[in-house]
Parts: sequence; C-alpha cells; structure tokens
Amino acid sequence: MFFEVLPEIDYKFDKRDIRKVENIVISVDPIESVYDLSYFDNMVLGEQTPEELSHELYGDTQYYWTLLYVNKIVNPYIDWVMSRSSLDEYCEIKYGSAEAVLEPREFVNITTKLIAVGVEHEKLLKEYNDTNVVPLGFNLITNYEYEQRINDEKRYVYYVPPQSLVNFVDRFQTALRTNVNEVRRY
Repeated sequence: MFFEVLPEIDYKFDKRDIRKVENIVISVDPIESVYDLSYFDNMVLGEQTPEELSHELYGDTQYYWTLLYVNKIVNPYIDWVMSRSSLDEYCEIKYGSAEAVLEPREFVNITTKLIAVGVEHEKLLKEYNDTNVVPLGFNLITNYEYEQRINDEKRYVYYVPPQSLVNFVDRFQTALRTNVNEVRRY
C-alpha cells in the first residue's frame, strides 16, 4: 500500500537479474500536507512491533507504515522500541562486549540532576575506577542504563485513530502522488 504510488526503476541484482522495483529512495516528503500532531493520538507501547500494533489497532498488519511515518521512524530496528533481548544484542554490538555495556557512561549530580561533563566527568571517572565506588553526590549511569532510557522514551508513540485511518491514508497517498509527479518533472 505504502509503495504502490512510487515510480519503478530497473534494479540490478546481479549481472543477468534486472527487475523492476519501487524507487524507495526517491526524495519526496508529503509530511507538510499530511503530518499534523493534533490529528494523532498517543500511547505507551509494550514491546509490540509496528506490525503487531497495526494489527491491534486496525485489524490488519498492512498499516504498520502509518505508525513508522507519524513517528518519523526511518529504521524500525533501531528507532522503534526494542524488546529486552534485542536491546541486549544491540548494546553488545554497539559497545563491543558485554563488559563494555556495563561501563560507566555518565555521572549525574543527585542535587542538580546535571550530567558531569569534560574535566569534571574525567575526574569522577578516575575516582570511580580507582576506588570502584561511585563518588559522593552522584549517580552512575552505565552504557546499558543510558540505552535503556533511550529505549523507554521510544515507548511513547503517536498513531492515527482507527476512525481516521482511511482519511489519513487517502491524504498521504494524494500528497505522495503529487510529490512524485513533481519529482518526475525534473
């Protein structure tokens, strides 16, 4: 549904295998005429994938793209909320090892809630590494806790209310066709 209005291009899979595919990298942005937060509701996610949430909200997985679109998600594997096991795997890949995932990332002042930076951060990190005790007046945030906080922030998502879905899809496709036609003229 999302891709049906995009123009097709010849894509070379190997020397002899050339197929027509939708040009998903075409530069079109119908957001301005479609994207309006007052049009959307918001919710807190568990660990549903976009497809699962689409089925739950609309009774069909094919509208998963509306969830990605209204939340401005480009890469659902990283930008959408991750399950615990996916987050663990992501962190280990990002930081290089299970040990590095648990290393200190930030020291947060208990009183001011400000993150120590620069020289102050380096001083606190040295003190922590020397004593293996979190310096007085600070909370230690590990790489994992940092990534977990970011992941938890992704749980707040917008969605098109079911009663507005047909209108939204129509508006989106109209805007996309208009933009694709404008791109084709160049």
